[in-house]
Amino acid sequence: MKRLALCLALALLVLAGSVSFAEQVETIVPGTTVTYSAADIDADNSAEGFIHSLFYPSKPTGLLKKAPAKTAGSKLTGADRVMYDIMAAQIPLIASGERESTVFAFPAEDIYDKLSYTAEDLGVSSILIGGEFNQEAIDAVTAIITNIDTSNAVHALLADMPYELYWFDKSTGWSTGYPSLSGSSEEITIVGEVTVSLSVAAEYSAGEYAFNTSLGQAATQAAQNAQSIVASYAGKPDLEQLQGFKDEICALTSYNDAAAGGGAAYGNPWQLVWVFDGNETTKVVCEGYSKAFKYLVDQSSCAATARLVSGNMSGGTGEGPHMWNIVRLQNTQYLVDVTNCDEGTVGYPDELFMVSDAEGSADTNYTASGVKYTYDEDTIALYGYEALTLGSVTPEIILTLSKNEALYNEEVSLTIEAEGATDARYIRSFEATSQGSSQTVSKTVTFDEEEKVAEGKWVRASVGSDRDYIFTAEVSFDGGETWVQSEPQELTVSILGSASLTTTPVAEEVYKGDSIVIQLTEVEHIEEIWPGAEVKTGDQTYVVPEELFEVREDQIILPTTDLPTGICNIMISADPENGYYETGAEVNVTILEKVTPSVSLTISPNTDLLLYQNVTYTVD
Repeated sequence: MKRLALCLALALLVLAGSVSFAEQVETIVPGTTVTYSAADIDADNSAEGFIHSLFYPSKPTGLLKKAPAKTAGSKLTGADRVMYDIMAAQIPLIASGERESTVFAFPAEDIYDKLSYTAEDLGVSSILIGGEFNQEAIDAVTAIITNIDTSNAVHALLADMPYELYWFDKSTGWSTGYPSLSGSSEEITIVGEVTVSLSVAAEYSAGEYAFNTSLGQAATQAAQNAQSIVASYAGKPDLEQLQGFKDEICALTSYNDAAAGGGAAYGNPWQLVWVFDGNETTKVVCEGYSKAFKYLVDQSSCAATARLVSGNMSGGTGEGPHMWNIVRLQNTQYLVDVTNCDEGTVGYPDELFMVSDAEGSADTNYTASGVKYTYDEDTIALYGYEALTLGSVTPEIILTLSKNEALYNEEVSLTIEAEGATDARYIRSFEATSQGSSQTVSKTVTFDEEEKVAEGKWVRASVGSDRDYIFTAEVSFDGGETWVQSEPQELTVSILGSASLTTTPVAEEVYKGDSIVIQLTEVEHIEEIWPGAEVKTGDQTYVVPEELFEVREDQIILPTTDLPTGICNIMISADPENGYYETGAEVNVTILEKVTPSVSLTISPNTDLLLYQNVTYTVD
């Protein structure tokens, strides 16, 4: 076979960007570059989410409402899914500083269904014309290899992994490189790999398509350092932990005087990293102090809770816009300003630490140690005045249903959280009422020692449409000396109906050797079906082995070859979708002995028979 080298080098760099999933990429020929804008992709790939995922690996907090779920990638198929899976496994390594290159390669055999194409495959007359490769054949294969649209995988990654892609420069987008071609007189073959190169934002770049790994490593190390501090105070008294966290932060970092009064907006996620990174040159402002304190409290065994609040401060370090903490402990709320507890400040060492008796009110301002604190509108809108009031407070009881839809008699749980009831231990009772009826759970439920959350359960008693259930709960705190009852809350559960199963035998009698067929009808809200049976013959009972049954989508088949005759009692059990109780059906089918007809022929003695004469016989 005459082999020719075809070096088409389709290293087509397609700078791709924000095209919708359904949008078609225009035709590409060798040497052409197509550029797209990625600036309007709807994905918040800021560093804040990634840093919070390092510091809060199990429960997102701060501005995160919920952890992102990988849903877009699960919908991809074929080459799109191959590219997605490979990049999804490597992108977290880039984010954490374990990988520098942002170029991803995919072997051609993993991307294309077929690599070699004959003239017949391509719909052309021949691969070669006059010793040269047929341009029509080249164009046909080029169309095949450039038909791969990498935007599907990139869009899914931005939707599913926005935090890990904090370094990605959407304004520049990404480039796609396609394989080269080699050929012979009989076929053209795709050779090499597809590449996707993600652009890196300037502040994170170490070169073209290269990430500055020191940044990711610093964030990862800072999270580990912070978690070590939490571990070192585990089990100590609450106030000792809070004092220790304040002291640790002040020892680790210093105030960035150069940034004071600079007018920079809050929201720099690296403030948290710079407190714990062990680098003396990375100083912080009030945002770093307050976020670091909240983080340590959130992760500790301490019963206190800490909120981030912002507003204006006069009379202290960094006068002007300020961020500090409100700490709730033992049903008392305190002002904590770690920034102004650092050495050289107005509150050093603890004049502005755990202050509950400041002068003023939440709706005006508070003054402590000569420093005036005024909440801003965003903080007031977020928390409300009650949550921002210093001094003694009443625990807030939060009730949450485990689901909003349920089947008849399905078990639903009510979660009760007593926020601020830091010594809460027991629920005395809680009640559910609906349309004049009520149901009370009287058993005591113990709170989780760390989460201060308890769960009670009840069973739905009747079928109906949407019903508003009003739940009330009484929670003990301060060792059980005081009882607080929650305000009624309307929580609705929609009743979807009952799980049901109806069965009908195809025949009520069958002969031994034939099969019993049970038709399944009206199967509603059933997750699993399993049959059982026994055959009664006189005083004897034979249990049918389960493996004899064949369960189909709408039928149950039971062969009778190995069964005795008698009345076969078939019990069909079903597990409803809610998994709470079993339902089922029962049918009886009689198994009869199959009778073989017998033939008798009697010829009288001395009877002469003629050839072909008819003879009458009787079948018994």
